[in-house]
Amino acid sequence: MSQLVTGAGAVASVGEGVDEVFQALCAGISGLGELRGFDRERYRTRHAYEIDDRPAPGADLPGRATDWLLRAVGEAAAQAGLGEDLSEVPVLVGTGLRELRSAELAWRDGAPFDIGRLHFGTALRTRFGAVRTHTFSGACSASLYALALAADLLTTGAEDTVVVAGVDTLTESMYGLLDRVNSEPPTASGRSTGTAAGC
Repeated sequence: MSQLVTGAGAVASVGEGVDEVFQALCAGISGLGELRGFDRERYRTRHAYEIDDRPAPGADLPGRATDWLLRAVGEAAAQAGLGEDLSEVPVLVGTGLRELRSAELAWRDGAPFDIGRLHFGTALRTRFGAVRTHTFSGACSASLYALALAADLLTTGAEDTVVVAGVDTLTESMYGLLDRVNSEPPTASGRSTGTAAGC
């Protein structure tokens, strides 16, 4: 059985929407910029590929990863002709960190956060009526696992339509960890002579 991608959606550091992201990539535009989400003086590496949708530099809001996911899934579902009702369609989401940044903001700043929203099922149900949602987490490759499972569901005929998505946001804990394990911090050009790891 052949499998077709009939819709796509994107929210990235270089733009929003598949067309805008594609044009930016073809034009060689980089999303690399100075670290904006938290105090860069605490880190050796001070650049990241961040989506710049915060209210002000240094400020942060909970739920940003969920918001990006909903926007990307909305775009993909519209392109695929599925509309806003995904009640009959399984939605598989791969993520390394889920909404960990929101948990950090709750701990550090007292920002409101419901631990039940670490996964994305509640938001997908609210926005799209999706009742069969699965969040795969624990590794940078989680989105590929979600895609592989979707391929299996389609190949076996268990499903004829599946929505697959991947989402992650920069967290202070992960950024700090990666900043410490690199013997030499990467340069703003994105090149490093040290060991690199990350999502």
